[in-house]
Amino acid sequence: MLKQILLLSPLYVTLFWSITLHTSRGENKIPRLFLGKFMLFAFVVYLSHLFYYEPIRNLYIFIDPLYQLSMLMVYPMYYIYFRLLTIDDRFNLNNHLRFFAFPIVLFVFYLIGVAFTPMDEFAHWVFHRDYVSSSVGIKFLKIIYPLIQFTFVCEVFLTIFGNTQLIRKYSHKATQYYSDIKDTNIFYSIILNAAMVITGLSSVSLAVLGREFFKEEISGIAFASALFSTMLFVIGWIGLNQKSFDPFPELKSELAQSDTENPLSSFARKNLLKKMLLLFEKHKIYLDHSLTIQNVAQTVGTNRTYISNVINQQYNLNFCSFVNSYRLSEAENLLRINPFINNQELAHNCGFGSVDSMKRAVFLHSGKKWLEWKKQVFEKLAIDDA
Repeated sequence: MLKQILLLSPLYVTLFWSITLHTSRGENKIPRLFLGKFMLFAFVVYLSHLFYYEPIRNLYIFIDPLYQLSMLMVYPMYYIYFRLLTIDDRFNLNNHLRFFAFPIVLFVFYLIGVAFTPMDEFAHWVFHRDYVSSSVGIKFLKIIYPLIQFTFVCEVFLTIFGNTQLIRKYSHKATQYYSDIKDTNIFYSIILNAAMVITGLSSVSLAVLGREFFKEEISGIAFASALFSTMLFVIGWIGLNQKSFDPFPELKSELAQSDTENPLSSFARKNLLKKMLLLFEKHKIYLDHSLTIQNVAQTVGTNRTYISNVINQQYNLNFCSFVNSYRLSEAENLLRINPFINNQELAHNCGFGSVDSMKRAVFLHSGKKWLEWKKQVFEKLAIDDA
C-alpha cells in the first residue's frame, strides 16, 4: 500500500498543476499555459513509473515509447517556459521546434526499433536491458536506448545552464530599467531554477542507477517520490503566482537584442547629465517608487540606452543602484529630521516601494544589514552635530 501511495504522489501533483495552470486566468497567461503542458508530460513520466513498478507491466510495454518521448521533452519544455518568462512573447513552432527536434528524432528511431522487435522479446527487454537476442530490433534498440539516456543527461545540464543565463541576462537588463529592486522580479525565477536544478540532478542520479535498482528498494522510491513531488509542487505553485517579468513591453523586446544606438558626443553626454541631475536633485524624481528609466528618458527627451550609458560611464552604476543612492541619501536626511520615524513611513517618503526594497538597497549599497547601517547613520549624524 505504501508503495502505491509513493508512486501516486507525483502523479497527483503533476495532474493537479496541469489542470490548474491550464484553467487559471489573469496575468502571465502564456508562460503559465506552457508550464501546464510541461506538467502534462511530467504526468506521463510518472504514470509510466506506476505501470513499471506495479503488477500492470503488461500495460507498460505499450506506454514505454511514450515514456521515452516524455522524458526527453520535459527539460526542453522547461527551458522554453523560462524563455517565455524572459525573452519570448509567445510559443512559436518556427522558433522553438529546434529544441524538440533531436528528442523527436530519437523517439521515431525508438518506434522503428519497437516495430522490428517481436512483442514478447520487446516485453522481456524492457524489464531486462541486458537481454541478449539475435533480433534486429533488439540490437537496434540497444543502440538507441543509451543514446536516449545520454541525451536526457545532456538536456538536464543544458537546461540548468540555459535558465541560469536567461536569469542573468534578465537581471542585468532589469536593473538598468527599474528603480525598485522588487520590480525586477528575480527572486521567484531563481527559486524556479533552483527547484529544477535539484530535480534535474536527482533525475540524472536516478537515471544512472536505473529503474531496475528500485524494484525492491522502497526507501529509494520513497526518497524519489518525496523529492519530485515537493519540487514539482513548488514549480507549479510559483508558476501559478509568478507575475510577468515585464510590465513594460520595451524591456522584453530589448532582451533579445543588443544596444545599437550611436555613441553620444562629449557635449551631448554632458548636456544629458545636466538634465538628469536637475531631475534628481531639484525635482526629486526618485521619490516615485514606480520610476523606470523609460520615465526619465521621456522626461529629458532622449532614449533609454543613452540614459543607461551616461549613468554607467559617469557613476559606474546601473539605473536601479543610481536611483537608490538618491533614496538612501534622502533616508539619511529624514532620519536627521526625525530619528524616530518608522520604517514603513521612511521607505514611503524616500521613494522605495516597500521596507524590504529599502533594506535590500541598503545591503547592496553598503554591504551592511539594516540595523547596522541605521546605527552608522546615527553615529555620523552625531559627529556632524558635534
